[in-house]
Amino acid sequence: LVLNCTSWDNADVGYEDADGFACKLTVAEGNTFDGCIAHHNADDGWDLFGKIESGSIGSVVIKNSIAYGNGFMSDGTNAGNGNGFKMGGDSLPGNHKLYNSFAYDNKAKGLDSNSGPNIELYNCTSFNNGGANVALYTNDRADTAYVVDGLVSFRTSAMDVSETFKLKGTQDESKVYGTNNYFYDTTAQTGANKEGAKVDASWFVNVDTTTDVLTRNADGTINMNGLLQLTDAAAAGSGAVMGGTPNTDYSVLLAAAQAKDAEKAAAEVTPEPTEAPEATVAPTEEPEATVAPTEAPADDDVDAPAKDNSKVGLIVVGVVAVLAIAAVAVAAVLAKKKKANK
Repeated sequence: LVLNCTSWDNADVGYEDADGFACKLTVAEGNTFDGCIAHHNADDGWDLFGKIESGSIGSVVIKNSIAYGNGFMSDGTNAGNGNGFKMGGDSLPGNHKLYNSFAYDNKAKGLDSNSGPNIELYNCTSFNNGGANVALYTNDRADTAYVVDGLVSFRTSAMDVSETFKLKGTQDESKVYGTNNYFYDTTAQTGANKEGAKVDASWFVNVDTTTDVLTRNADGTINMNGLLQLTDAAAAGSGAVMGGTPNTDYSVLLAAAQAKDAEKAAAEVTPEPTEAPEATVAPTEEPEATVAPTEAPADDDVDAPAKDNSKVGLIVVGVVAVLAIAAVAVAAVLAKKKKANK
């Protein structure tokens, strides 16, 4: 069970395979989606594709869910295929079931069997999809076994886009064209049932999908807040109805939606690059004067005592004094000899 989840803005490089919910290829039985929203995914909202090589996938149940805006990214990028609920592939049977769900504003089809021959749709609303609102067809199967009950298909744009039906072989057409089903009729330019009863805008509280008013209730279920919600003018037993109490004060809803859009736009604005400040070179301090280191003496000189120059000086003075005394003595002797000779 995948419960009350929202999946959006999934994209791959080629915008070919990124779906909101991809329950496909080799999945087994027992997968259910309840209260989920898939919007603005590159490829499809839901993709239940099966292929010949691996055979049919297990039957999938989707209920109380919404697929809208798929095939476009939320920034407006035109992306991939863009089906709302794609419920098959390679003409393989799957017996997938869709209950009480909405498909609108998808780039391609809203409710699409995608060649699956036996999907079932109950109380669904499909609105303003780029391709068919409803497409029930198979390519390689001789028989189809579609079941549709309580379906409402309506348009206010792309008015010339018809539904796509290719019912084949043993198909019981009463299980598709019941009085509770209002498929879009390009001649009538509205949805109509087999008796000619027609859908009009009075069936809905609000059909303005340009403003995102979807919220969730306290229990996580979806609140449409009036969007595509049915009024008393709608045929009983037809179309999807979400739980919760709609907030019909549209001024409050609009203000909230506009605030959300403004916040999103602000978040997407790329700030102007700021110029990097010029690098400033920190002034270098004047280096302190350094005394050139004296080389360490050689090992054999490490313990030599320093010379005492004061002792050398005293020795020189002593020698001079002795010489002076000797000179005086010699002079006295010479003087005495001279006197004796006279």
